Amino acid sequence: MSVERTCPGCRRPYEVPEHLLGKIVRCPKCAAEFRAPAAAPPGAYADRPEPAPAAAPVPLPPPDAEQPDPLPVPPRRAPDVPDRRSTATWVAIGLAVALLVGVLSVIGFRIVRADRSGSDSKSTATRNWAAAQDPAEIVRREMEEQLLQARMDAVRAAELEAVRAQEEMKAAFDREDFRRRREEELRRKFDLAKEPVALPRGLVAVPNPECLPLEPEDLPRSKASERAVGKAVKQIRDAKVVEIDANGSLGICWDAEGKTFYCLGGGTLRRIALDGLKELRTLKIDSRSSSFAFSSEGPVVSVGCPGGELWVIDADSLEVKRRIALPRSSERQGPAVDWTVSSPNHSVAFADGHHLLAVDLKKGVVTHEYKENGELAHLYLGAMSPDGKYLFREESGELQRIRINGTNLAIEDSSGKIASIGEAISVSPDGQWVCLTSLNKKRDAGASATNIYLVENLRQPFCTIPPCETPRTIGFDPKTGRIYSGNNKCPLEVFDQKGNLVDKYAFAEDYGESLAIVVHPAGNKMLVQTEKKLFLVELDAGREP
Repeated sequence: MSVERTCPGCRRPYEVPEHLLGKIVRCPKCAAEFRAPAAAPPGAYADRPEPAPAAAPVPLPPPDAEQPDPLPVPPRRAPDVPDRRSTATWVAIGLAVALLVGVLSVIGFRIVRADRSGSDSKSTATRNWAAAQDPAEIVRREMEEQLLQARMDAVRAAELEAVRAQEEMKAAFDREDFRRRREEELRRKFDLAKEPVALPRGLVAVPNPECLPLEPEDLPRSKASERAVGKAVKQIRDAKVVEIDANGSLGICWDAEGKTFYCLGGGTLRRIALDGLKELRTLKIDSRSSSFAFSSEGPVVSVGCPGGELWVIDADSLEVKRRIALPRSSERQGPAVDWTVSSPNHSVAFADGHHLLAVDLKKGVVTHEYKENGELAHLYLGAMSPDGKYLFREESGELQRIRINGTNLAIEDSSGKIASIGEAISVSPDGQWVCLTSLNKKRDAGASATNIYLVENLRQPFCTIPPCETPRTIGFDPKTGRIYSGNNKCPLEVFDQKGNLVDKYAFAEDYGESLAIVVHPAGNKMLVQTEKKLFLVELDAGREP
């Protein structure tokens, strides 16, 4: 006999044979193992009350009556079978899929980009070829190349200008260092000189060993030029002022007729025509040039070559005619040539190549050197009268007049100590007036006033410029009788022959300081050289002096 039992796993009823009751059996559907409950023994439920009688049967509704919906039978749920695959396996599968997708995306992107680049390059090359055939494009490219070349040239010119400025600064530093040492030497002489020197006294001329002039080989050649150097005309009351694009910081001078003028600065000598202010010729010399003079043989320029040289230059072509080597002295250090003076009517120059020398410009040799009181004589600061009769020099704060008689030099007159450090000696074009300017005047000599002397009398000033002006340089105009001066406050001031200030012309700003005023032979015109600029000034000829 069998007994009906239900599987606890899948809830399926089974007929269990009697001999298997109470034993472990297996469900044929879900393979769940369970113990089949044993049959209840007889009388096991005898103590339970009898069940209540069954209720009367409920009558069935008529066929045409509305039937209620049957109760929903819940679906049978499948047994929960655990997933045997671990979490690490799923993570690895996800990473592999993501990596594969990324690789495929990169490959596709590169293929698409390569196709686009190829098509773009082809179209760009086509457009460039078409543009290259366009005349307007050709002109544009040529203009761009010219602009680029102009910029490169400007950069190179700026570099060369910087190098030249550096060389000029070094030369200026050397001159300033030498000036300081000269100041110390002059102060020492002031302290030693207690008694006035008896005049006249002569300078002993010592013949220099005869030497042959140097051959003008491997020298720079001059160049022709038609460059306009004059800028816009500026009218200041009765004065016309023109700035000139040239540098004459080392020297400026007019020719005998006043048609051209020469200026030396920045290592270049220029010849400029007054009419139209056009540059006629240029000669690149040396940034170490330290002095400039004009003689009957032409311009004379000192060049800072080893040992020091003087170059005699043709006045028209600006070609070097002669090279003159100067003997050196081991007594002092400084520029190779401190000072050079000559005059348009003289073929002899006096130079200080560390001591006073006489130079024959025609022969191109140094003829004599000079001694004073047993020591080498010097020309720290000098000028020569236009007729070549007198040599003026500053010595120990005195302005001295030295007569030139061939190669013999004799000190004839002295102004006494009027300055501690001389700046410039100016002689009028007619040889009547002379002046020594200084930035540091002796306080016992007219309270820093600047004295103007007649050439024949250095004992008594002809007129005096007030001390408030303190000129750096003086210019004389024999035609009008005016006296011009310049300083760091005003580039040009006008005085009468009594020393009264007549007018001022502040025609420049940031010009530094006036270095030289050179009057035109016909008067009323002058070249004004400042530390930074060169000007041509023309005053009204009808103005009363």
